[in-house]
Amino acid sequence: EQEKDLKIAITFYKLQRYETEDTIELNQIDTQLFELQQQYQKLINTLEQNHPTYYQLKYQQNETTLDMVQDLLNESTAVVEYFVGEDDIHTLLIQKDKAQLFQFNKPENLQKTIDNFQLSLSLKDTIQNPQLDRQFVESAHQLYQWLIEKPEAVSSEAIASLLIIPDGNLNYIPFGALLTDSFIQSENINYKNLPYLLKQKAIGYAYSGALWVEQHLQENLNSKEINYAGFAPTYGKDSGQRDLPFAEQSVKDNAQLFGGISFLKKEASRQQFEKVAHQFNVLQLAMHVLLNDEQPMQTKLLFSQTQKDSDTELAATNLYNMELQADLAVLDACNTGSGQLQNGEGVMSLSRAFTYAGCSSLVTSLWSVQDESTANIVNRFFKNLQQGKPKHVALQQAKLNFMEEAFTENAHPSHWAGLIVSGNQGAIKQQNNSLIWVLAGMIILITGCWFLRTS
Repeated sequence: EQEKDLKIAITFYKLQRYETEDTIELNQIDTQLFELQQQYQKLINTLEQNHPTYYQLKYQQNETTLDMVQDLLNESTAVVEYFVGEDDIHTLLIQKDKAQLFQFNKPENLQKTIDNFQLSLSLKDTIQNPQLDRQFVESAHQLYQWLIEKPEAVSSEAIASLLIIPDGNLNYIPFGALLTDSFIQSENINYKNLPYLLKQKAIGYAYSGALWVEQHLQENLNSKEINYAGFAPTYGKDSGQRDLPFAEQSVKDNAQLFGGISFLKKEASRQQFEKVAHQFNVLQLAMHVLLNDEQPMQTKLLFSQTQKDSDTELAATNLYNMELQADLAVLDACNTGSGQLQNGEGVMSLSRAFTYAGCSSLVTSLWSVQDESTANIVNRFFKNLQQGKPKHVALQQAKLNFMEEAFTENAHPSHWAGLIVSGNQGAIKQQNNSLIWVLAGMIILITGCWFLRTS
């Protein structure tokens, strides 16, 4: 309990440092942070001296090695970690039986190409725009050449799945939308037929190799009695937010699919979420997000307002103090995976906060997503999960099926590429409710027989 309280306090002051530019206030925060870290180190030293077995189990086994990463890989999966320096791009490729480090000169127009790629995704609408189409094709293929094709082993056909550990602005790239070839057949591109990397490889993401290993190690701790809980709020005219009807139906469908619980309309309140969320193995939050790029820890999930509770906003800072311990959290809301880049910290966002709260894997969005398309993909994703497929494969197939059946204009990557899955990519563990009822019936039968024999 002491360690938990100290960690919460240290996290609070670390986050405060990102949200103030006042020199005097920064000095006060640093003083508090120093004192708390001294107390934490003193506690660890005490544990080492007085409880050496506990100390060894908890603290000395947490060093991540190459062997630990490779033990979690199969022959067709590779980890690809990027480091973008001032002059070079370093790519670390880890496979089951080997690891390779590649180094290339950083292209002068790397940032411009990333900007063009993002712009072509964010501005796309149903109207054909040849200039925007050409910009997408050129930038998507150029990024593929630099990031996937140049380290030749990464594009190998033997690798069916990639775990991407991005760096810097690469955090904002949906790798599945990169193009393995560059061509324009006509002025009107059919986005269904483009050679997306997604068609060749299932893609997942991680913040670091160490965190990815930790998320696998905590997998056994995250098994809950109830499979699923979904939250789909309603907002009302005075809130300034429109309701999301497709999100509500998505939560209903997935609750039925997993034998879980749906919290709809006024039931989808912040108070309800904080009260019950820790009980579930899979969480779906289909709602609006109030994005704050300047203070990313103040990015907020927007729940329903109730008569008893007028506080509808749950900020990333609040999540850091929660213990969810879920196998999967699906945040099919706008901009849940985007935020401000911080030196050495990656993307400071809601997705990082859910990871810190103990969720071993997450589905998030890189940009403002369309309600109907997102609900369609998420429902397909859940059906694939229910069939026992790994998360990155489940999302890959959901996107490909969506593209195949979508109208031509909806096949554009702006409708599907923004959803990404990070963390532990393994299949979710589901409670077998029918088995539970069979066991319960057997216990009742045995108890009844025992009662008859003794009466």
